[in-house]
Amino acid sequence: MPRNLKTLTIGEKKKVLEAVKSGRKKDIAEEFGIPASTLTTIIKNIKWFKQCRDANVSIGGPILKEKAENFAKSLGHEQFKTSNGWLENFKKRHDISFRKVCGESAGISDNVVNE
Repeated sequence: MPRNLKTLTIGEKKKVLEAVKSGRKKDIAEEFGIPASTLTTIIKNIKWFKQCRDANVSIGGPILKEKAENFAKSLGHEQFKTSNGWLENFKKRHDISFRKVCGESAGISDNVVNE
């Protein structure tokens, strides 16, 4: 028997994340009609970008596009492909801008020994 795949919009995924803050994951998965494993994947994937930014890990467009395709495949969306247009819309939707990292925080630590 083939699986009945349900695709959640970004808005629905945001609602899922809000619900996770105050409810049990099993109940939330049932409410949205998704398997618990899909709920776990959504939580993990959406947090990835924020965790990278919080750790000052530089994320460029090509890395973001590749990661998005990997996430889509893990959720069963084999045909999903990113494009430059997709990237621009993603950046606008999430108020993201890519800038060069510079200044003291981006420099090399004074504790590095040159050999």
